[in-house]
Amino acid sequence: MATSMARLFKELGGKIHLNSEVQELFVNSKKVEGIKVNGETIKADYVLVDADFPYAMKNLIKREKDKGKYTDKKIDEMVYSSSAFLMYLGLNKKVSDDTRLHNIVFADDFEKNLSDIFQGTDPKDPSIYIYIPTKEDPSLAPEGKEVLYILTPIPELKTRKRK
Repeated sequence: MATSMARLFKELGGKIHLNSEVQELFVNSKKVEGIKVNGETIKADYVLVDADFPYAMKNLIKREKDKGKYTDKKIDEMVYSSSAFLMYLGLNKKVSDDTRLHNIVFADDFEKNLSDIFQGTDPKDPSIYIYIPTKEDPSLAPEGKEVLYILTPIPELKTRKRK
């Protein structure tokens, strides 16, 4: 999918900068109109930012007046929800037939699981969500193979207790 999107983007006249760090977003009248990458300023009709919102506001928008209400101080004081550890897996076989499209494995002590996450402690017995899209659409993987999306909630980095 990514390869096809890149090909279409190039066909439409877009240019892709690989292994390049965006250094700045240029804002005019609350609209991003360009970026700075590899020291080059590139104007654009549309900009899609895939960075975390707080990171982008604090590090990529340089002019204070363009940050609106999201000043660096406000960003630093924000309280975040939990984060997630995600895995996208391709398996060389099928999972068992009794496994469903959506699967949730709850921690034995779900309340402690949630408490740990929001107190910044890595859960020892995490809850896990498993999505197997090939159960609904087998064409998403070669015949006899499976695709999985696995998510487990974890503490966000700001409050996570380091070991």
